[in-house]
Amino acid sequence: MKLFIICTALLFIISCGSSISEQTVNLKSTQSQDRVLAIEWLHNNVENDSTIKKMLEEALTRDSSPVVRSTAIRLMVKSKDRSFLPLIVKALDDKNHLVRMEAAQSVGSFFGYEYQNLLGEKLQTEEDVWVKLKIIKSLRYLRAKNVVSPLIAMLKDENPSVRHQALAALEKFTKAKLGFKHEAWDEWYKKQKPEEDANDLEKEEEKDIDAPKENANDLEKNINNPKENEDKKKS
Repeated sequence: MKLFIICTALLFIISCGSSISEQTVNLKSTQSQDRVLAIEWLHNNVENDSTIKKMLEEALTRDSSPVVRSTAIRLMVKSKDRSFLPLIVKALDDKNHLVRMEAAQSVGSFFGYEYQNLLGEKLQTEEDVWVKLKIIKSLRYLRAKNVVSPLIAMLKDENPSVRHQALAALEKFTKAKLGFKHEAWDEWYKKQKPEEDANDLEKEEEKDIDAPKENANDLEKNINNPKENEDKKKS
C-alpha cells in the first residue's frame, strides 16, 4: 500500500514537472488561446508568487492579444494582491475596450477608493458603452459620492443603459429624485457646490486660527521657563 502511494506521488510530481515545462513553452506560442491557457494553468498550479507575479505583469504590459491582457487582469484580482492595482489603473488607457472593461471593473473589485476621481474623469472621456457601464458599476461599488458631476454628464449620453445606470448611481449617492432631467441635476449640483466650498473655507480658517494659538503657547512656555530655554540654546 505504501509503495502504491509513493508511486502515485512520484507520477504526480513527474506529470506536474512535464506540464510546467509544456505550459512555459505555450507562453511563447503564436496562438493567443495557448497563451491564455498557459497563464491560467501556471497561475493555478505554481506556488512561486514572485514568478507568477512577473508572468502576469508581463502578460498585461507586453502581450499583443487583448484576450491575454484582460485574462491577466482577471487573474490579478483573483490573487487578491493589491500591489497590482496601479498597473491595472494604467490599463484604463488600453487601446482595446475588452481590457479597459476588465480594468474598470477590477478597480472596484480591489476597493480602489483612491482612484474614484480618476474613474470619474475616464467616464467622461470613454467612448465605449460597455466600458462606461463597468466604470459606473465600480463607482457604485466604491460608493464614490464625490463623483457626482461626471454622473450628471452621463444623463445626456446617447445610450439608454448608460443614462439609466448613471441615474441609479446619482439617486443612491444623493438621495435626490430628479429623474433624467439633466438641467434639474445641474441646478441641484450648483446649490450643493457653495456649501462644499464654504466647508472647505471654514476648515482652512480653523487651521489659520489654531496656528497662532500654538505659537502663543510656545511663547508662554519660553517666558515661564527661561532657564529651560537657555539650556536648550547652550546644547
